[in-house]
Amino acid sequence: MKPMMMQHTKSIVKPKKKRFAITLPKMKKDAVSEEQELLHCLEKAKKELDLVYHRFDDETDQDLLDSYIYEVKALQMKYQYLIKQVKEKGMVAKGFEEIS
Repeated sequence: MKPMMMQHTKSIVKPKKKRFAITLPKMKKDAVSEEQELLHCLEKAKKELDLVYHRFDDETDQDLLDSYIYEVKALQMKYQYLIKQVKEKGMVAKGFEEIS
């Protein structure tokens, strides 16, 4: 009876779809792990940036607004650096746009 219940549960629960698509060029194993780490950092920076934008939109205190402005600028620079690194390595990262 238990295996049948587990099988039924798996068919109901759908995995979350990722919003980002990443294509790695063919390379050695060590290089692939380095590339994966770079993409992990890029995705993390994007999430952090989105979170700070959200906090900024909801804040009314002037001091916190100022700190969010500095944090957004720092994260934008980090994000742009990571995008540049991805491009230099010949990787394709769909869903990650450049910030101007």
